Amino acid sequence: MTISVEDGTGKTDAVSYLSAADALAYHVAHGNDAWSDEDTATQEAALVRATTALDSWLRGSWSGKKKTQAQSLAWPRTGVTDEDGYTVIDTAVPLVIEQACAEVALIELTERFIQQSVDNSNAVASETVGPISVSYRADAPTNKRYPHIEAMLRGVAAVGAPQVSMNVYLTDAEKDALDDDGEFDPFDYEEYFAEIKGY
Repeated sequence: MTISVEDGTGKTDAVSYLSAADALAYHVAHGNDAWSDEDTATQEAALVRATTALDSWLRGSWSGKKKTQAQSLAWPRTGVTDEDGYTVIDTAVPLVIEQACAEVALIELTERFIQQSVDNSNAVASETVGPISVSYRADAPTNKRYPHIEAMLRGVAAVGAPQVSMNVYLTDAEKDALDDDGEFDPFDYEEYFAEIKGY
């Protein structure tokens, strides 16, 4: 199987950001032996899945806009400036996209990159520290994260830390203090400790 690799022209039939040969060179340089243990067809299939995963994962989060409406992949893109303020050219796939594709393809050899459940049996069920109380449901869905891939793409896509929700519980005395004058902000921790806790 020979896959169509995006070359920066905005191909309508491209299915990967990286060729098997370039992916092999990347993984050899990074000492990822698991990649070279696979045959070319398996590597190419993983690259296709990786490209699809990246485009799906970051749909709506990529910087700039597609170079052409007809191109099959999210890259190349126009109007992209990297984290250092340099314009990203739209005549090639940026190196960071190719590297991220190689990393995701390595993951795709053994598991799916997107929506991987992770064991949360050791997750905190409930914890209170001062005014903050955090609890996690035992059956709450969780996803695997790959910070090294997020870091690679930070300059060309809106990626970052996961959103964390938490509950803040107030004691009756704190609620009374809040209700009395309406000026107390329980989320201003300096004010909270000064007004309520007397610290």
